[in-house]
Amino acid sequence: LPSTVTLRILDAFPTGSPLENRIRRLGLGDRLRFSGKVSSQDLDRAYRQAAAVILPSLFEGFGLPAVEGLAVGTPVVATTAGALAEVIAEAGAGTLVAPRDAAALAGAIQNVLDHWDQEHLRALQARERIEQQFAWSRIARKTSEIYRGLLESRASD
Repeated sequence: LPSTVTLRILDAFPTGSPLENRIRRLGLGDRLRFSGKVSSQDLDRAYRQAAAVILPSLFEGFGLPAVEGLAVGTPVVATTAGALAEVIAEAGAGTLVAPRDAAALAGAIQNVLDHWDQEHLRALQARERIEQQFAWSRIARKTSEIYRGLLESRASD
């Protein structure tokens, strides 16, 4: 990606870790900003200020960052790891690449940056689907239904 592209990471800098050495070795120190852990209010602000939410996950249990990013209209680029593919498909917005494919990830990020207005509009249009599919009330109801079904099947055994 062009040198003008920077990455804000909402986590602590990995002091003393192999990742710190790798960042130095690759000369990426000026392109990475570690914000540390942030409050819910700051997280919402970070999603809104970002040009894109990037999730290069190798495993993702649910994909909440994708939902949160799209819900505020920020384009998402994610891997197909874990639940991310399902979340992106349900939302009808976002871009997916294979895990560990750095070239595909960079290409997808560049595409979002090159077509930001269209990607932003797609993300905004996904909000209603996100609210329908991933509202906490719906998730709680579906979870309760699954537990109830399990208990009923166990009681009949």
